Amino acid sequence: MVGITESEYKQRFKKKLWLYGSYTREIEKLQRRFFEIHDELRWHSDFPKAAARSCRVGSPDPKHPAEQQLIIEYTSLEYLIEEVTQERSYLGLDDFMAGLDPEDRELIKQVYVKEKSYREIGYLLPRSKSNVGYRINQLILKTWDTSH
Repeated sequence: MVGITESEYKQRFKKKLWLYGSYTREIEKLQRRFFEIHDELRWHSDFPKAAARSCRVGSPDPKHPAEQQLIIEYTSLEYLIEEVTQERSYLGLDDFMAGLDPEDRELIKQVYVKEKSYREIGYLLPRSKSNVGYRINQLILKTWDTSH
């Protein structure tokens, strides 16, 4: 990235972090539904209609019963989770997140995945509001230093 300023780099990186957070929230939502269906199918293994009813899947169409629709949704979720995870990996931030110490990783997650404000995070973590922003900028600039 020749000719890019530090400020531009931070802005671009933060946009990537927002996308990362958006993908992560979507993955978590899909996983919750997947495991809800998974648990119901295990719990009601002999009664797939009960599992479908428990998962709020209904069908007035006799050719496509609710239990069949539930199995289709379950299988589709498995592939969709993998697809969204793959898309998120294209951002190239998985290594960045893995390389952070646990406190910094939690800080990034709170801001970009949980969408909490710096003030809210200041109450959760032992940091001031201004220190939260400063720390995020420092983490981003570490990657800028290594990319030049």
